[in-house]
Amino acid sequence: MVDRAGLENRYTRKGIEGSNPSLSASNLPRSVVNARPQKMPRQANPPEAPPALKAGEVLGVILQCASRPCRRRAWLDPASVTGRTVPDLEAKAKCSACGHRGALVEIVWPELTVGARSAAYEAERAARLKRWVTDHPRG
Repeated sequence: MVDRAGLENRYTRKGIEGSNPSLSASNLPRSVVNARPQKMPRQANPPEAPPALKAGEVLGVILQCASRPCRRRAWLDPASVTGRTVPDLEAKAKCSACGHRGALVEIVWPELTVGARSAAYEAERAARLKRWVTDHPRG
């Protein structure tokens, strides 16, 4: 009978180690291990600004207070968000209940379906969501 290490153990020069070997058991050359991190080059072009919302493409916006104890919801009509961006809405929203600045933003888009939905259907859907948000102000 031969005494061997288990499946999870490995024989090394300095004894038996488990499946998570020590840091000294690196196969990389010392020049790579001891190398200093390189600085990343600066971006030539800054990232593009997010697109502004348009009244015809959104049904509305649900804002939710970012403060944990509050979490109040509010509905914004498409006319009030036209030309604004989501980061702008998140940063400048102020809760009417607790006064906290900052909000979680959920855009309500028209449903994408194979057959085109009527404008009346989408208006009724927006009205239902608005009613639900006002009836359930806490998140």
